[in-house]
Amino acid sequence: MKNLMKLGFVITSLVLITLTSCQKEPSASFSASKTSVEVGETVTFTNLTFDGSDYEWDFGDGQASTLENPTHSYTSAGTYAVTMNAYSENGKKHDNATCTINVKNPPTKCYITKITFTKFKEDNNGYYWDSQAQGYYPDIYFTFEDANNYQFYNSGSSNRIENVTSAPFNWSWSGSGLTFDLNKKFYVRLYDYDSMSSDDDMGACGGIKLMDYRNYPYPTTIDINCTSMAYTLTVNWVE
Repeated sequence: MKNLMKLGFVITSLVLITLTSCQKEPSASFSASKTSVEVGETVTFTNLTFDGSDYEWDFGDGQASTLENPTHSYTSAGTYAVTMNAYSENGKKHDNATCTINVKNPPTKCYITKITFTKFKEDNNGYYWDSQAQGYYPDIYFTFEDANNYQFYNSGSSNRIENVTSAPFNWSWSGSGLTFDLNKKFYVRLYDYDSMSSDDDMGACGGIKLMDYRNYPYPTTIDINCTSMAYTLTVNWVE
């Protein structure tokens, strides 16, 4: 009986040894959807490993994953070495693969290349600038201003759009366009040009910062909508 038990133990051991020795060593490999990204941009990692069962990922920024095909985004610019360890089914054998991800700083400038007004107020509490009822229409120009009415930009009365009957209407700039401090809160104000007296203030809309929109994916247009005015900024973000 003892001999039979001993024989059974030997056979079991041999089976386990055989199974262990039959475990293939993984051949680790993976690809990244992008190797040059912006801060906050998601990278998708596709696992191409042969004979792997379990995986450990080190993204190089202190973050890790055990998913087979993880995604990751970085919060700071820099160069990060990504390592993936692939393990056999019993975890006795493993292989690894690496790649480098370059993460760029977010844009430092935002150029405004066009402003399109889609809504504007036609009168000011009953006091007309150029009243449609009287057969006149406003000759409009605009400014970018801060909360203290300091003008970052004035399109100029000589660059006005005359006899505006309805929206939309727009101004655009060739080249880089207009830019100012991303952290500066700004308003857009419309004026009706008046050759006989002071220009009529048609109201302002804004109170935003371009920095509020500097999130990946960076928008190419920014829509601002107030009670009596609405406009769209067409923008270009530059690092």
